[in-house]
Amino acid sequence: MVNNTLLKQIAYCQRWEESEEGRGVRPDGYSIHKDKEHWAAFCDMHERKLPAKTPSIYSRQAGRLYICEVSDERARILLQKGSIRIHNNYFPKELTE
Repeated sequence: MVNNTLLKQIAYCQRWEESEEGRGVRPDGYSIHKDKEHWAAFCDMHERKLPAKTPSIYSRQAGRLYICEVSDERARILLQKGSIRIHNNYFPKELTE
């Protein structure tokens, strides 16, 4: 996690979607990560938990990883845990340079 000159707390964000057989796909929250290594480990752990046969309902990554700003509170949690899964669809805004 980087703390830039504007004192913004920066993290990586991954959106998720839920796929349900017969019903389609819908947003399923997001995860935030203190760095790309924690993101990769989080996604790998999620994949390992899935059964070999595609389940009738499951969550998967949606779109690409992007950089976002997080609150000081979430930044403190990320420093301890490395990754957080958030089950709402109020996605953090992507930061651009």
